[in-house]
Formats: sequence, C-alpha cells, structure tokens
Amino acid sequence: MINFEQELVKYESGLDREEVKKVVMADGGDGNSMQQNKLDQIMKRYGLALNYCKTDSYDLAYIQIQKVARLLPGNINVQLLSALICMHEGKDELAMQALERAAALDGDHPDIKRYQEELHAQPVPQPEEVPAAA
Repeated sequence: MINFEQELVKYESGLDREEVKKVVMADGGDGNSMQQNKLDQIMKRYGLALNYCKTDSYDLAYIQIQKVARLLPGNINVQLLSALICMHEGKDELAMQALERAAALDGDHPDIKRYQEELHAQPVPQPEEVPAAA
C-alpha cells in the first residue's frame, strides 16, 4: 500500500524553476512580463498544492495542481502529484486520468505503474452478513 506522506516527499523538492522557465519561454516571446507572470504562477501554485496537502486541505491542493497542469501540461511530476492527491481522496477515476496523461509523457516512469497497481488492488468491499431469520 502506498503511503501518502512518503510519496508526497518526492514532490516537495518542487519544480525546477529553470526547466519550467525553458518551457514557458518556448511557448513564444522573449521573456516578457506575461511569461514571467506565468512562470511565477506555476511555481506559486505548485507550492500551494504541496502546502495544502500538508495541512489536509486536499480539495484545495487538487484545485491548485490542476491549475499548474493546465499551465504546464508536459510535466510528469505535476501529473503524478495530481494522481497521488486523487488516490488519497478516493477519486480513482480522476487518478487514472492523471496517470494516463503521465504515461503519455513517459510510459516507463516507475511511479506510474506503482500507482496504477495500487488503484487496481483496492480491496473489494465484503457484503455484510445478514443474520439468519429464526
């Protein structure tokens, strides 16, 4: 079983600002203030998502990581963090969608397979025993 807190540590190092900057600048322009604002928003929202996870505000964390995913769709860690948050909250369908997006970016990433296996290994609820009628 995946331990949410241990997995979250992987993402605490944050996004590589220079890598994100290259992606933002590749979208066109020459480093204008609009692109700088986009870069700042990505970094801020990613940090907020992590902080919300640490304070058990998972709905808010999910909102922030989804905003990051829209601004930075090609980052596998963003997709994996989104999947992890969804898994933790029992939103398995949303988690699978995030894992599919991550697999499209890097199908060989080991965390994708682990997370998918975790989702497929969910325990099946057992029917309650009904006492026999006397």
